[in-house]
Amino acid sequence: LSSALDCTLRVVDVPSGALIGWYSFEYAATSITVSPGGEFLCTAHVDSQAICVWASRPLFEEVLIGAVTDTRPTPLQLPTAMGGDGGDESEDEEGDGEEEEEEEG
Repeated sequence: LSSALDCTLRVVDVPSGALIGWYSFEYAATSITVSPGGEFLCTAHVDSQAICVWASRPLFEEVLIGAVTDTRPTPLQLPTAMGGDGGDESEDEEGDGEEEEEEEG
């Protein structure tokens, strides 16, 4: 694995030296690590306090591993936070409820 300031991540098959994965992110990865069993890849990115966890495709589905022939990296979007305090959603729901009450009354 290698990451670069051009916001790309490259995966190389060490025995053959072939590039088998080439990905781009919106923000450069500042740190990358692989879980001990190789199931997951974790990345941290510029301007983010999050740690992104990616599943290793070859372990969870059938994948033919071969050299990358693409002329550009495959873009990957960083995961987004779900849930949280729901500030925007709860305000919208409360606002809708108040409007309904006003319309009924």
